[in-house]
Amino acid sequence: MIPSQEKLHFLDSKFCKTGRVHFEEYSSGMLVAKLEYEGSSACVSLFGATLISYIPSGHGETFFLSRVNDFQSGKPIRGGIPLCFPWFGADLGKANNPPHGFFRLLEWKVNDTCSDDNEVSITLSLSDSAESRNFWPYAFSAVCCISLGNDLTVKIKITNNDRDSINLTGAFHPYFRFDDIREMKIPSLQGQKYIENSASSRPDLKDKPLGSLALGEDVNRIYSYYGPVILYDYKDDRFIKITSRGMEVTGIWSPSKSKCLSTPDLGEDVFLKILCIEPGVMPPLTRKISPGGFFEAEIIINVGKIER
Repeated sequence: MIPSQEKLHFLDSKFCKTGRVHFEEYSSGMLVAKLEYEGSSACVSLFGATLISYIPSGHGETFFLSRVNDFQSGKPIRGGIPLCFPWFGADLGKANNPPHGFFRLLEWKVNDTCSDDNEVSITLSLSDSAESRNFWPYAFSAVCCISLGNDLTVKIKITNNDRDSINLTGAFHPYFRFDDIREMKIPSLQGQKYIENSASSRPDLKDKPLGSLALGEDVNRIYSYYGPVILYDYKDDRFIKITSRGMEVTGIWSPSKSKCLSTPDLGEDVFLKILCIEPGVMPPLTRKISPGGFFEAEIIINVGKIER
């Protein structure tokens, strides 16, 4: 294994863009790329291609990142925007596989960095290996591009390089950070149909109409709605707009106090501070990718001031 300082020197010598892109050792040897543009910044972990920070110009941190993360290989990062691919939730074909896929559990390769007047970006890649085939027996290649400009964009493209078709599910799983989610409104989801996202309710595909949203309690739903979602955070006088392409539904997850207490990398002190809005293709939906075909999706995050 190449020492982290040696990797850091190599990455900075090859991919650094002065004042725009550089690489740092974040914690426990985990390497991150830091992107900067016009007063905004974003940090991307090479482990899992997970975006762990986004601070838009004039605003505070957008994403929650657990203080309990140990950033060790084989354990997903709790926070930021994990890539939940090539399956979302449990892998029904292999019970011992990790939930939410393995893309967030492996180190990605840096392909390129770019900078121009409109944005700065980094492109990362992952392909099948002996390690990936422990989870998924297919030949594939994946490319993830994170761009920072007036907003933040995460794009993913997964190509089927196998002789067989593959069935794929997945989602972007952003952990948005708040002082108190009870001070936040989501008019985009009010009145939309949804199903409860739990093992007991998955077989029931009947949408529930006009669902109310009691934030601060356990919320785990899949909404039939697929379109922009705007979070109005009146506590911090900001809005967060989430737009996605290539997905089909919108998941929402908010853990209760008891859920936070029972989850080792959360804890009681983050109760009322986490809300996940997850554009995805989620079971029972799936995408069939033919040999040589590909799946492509993106999420765009825009943060602005609420005009009163």
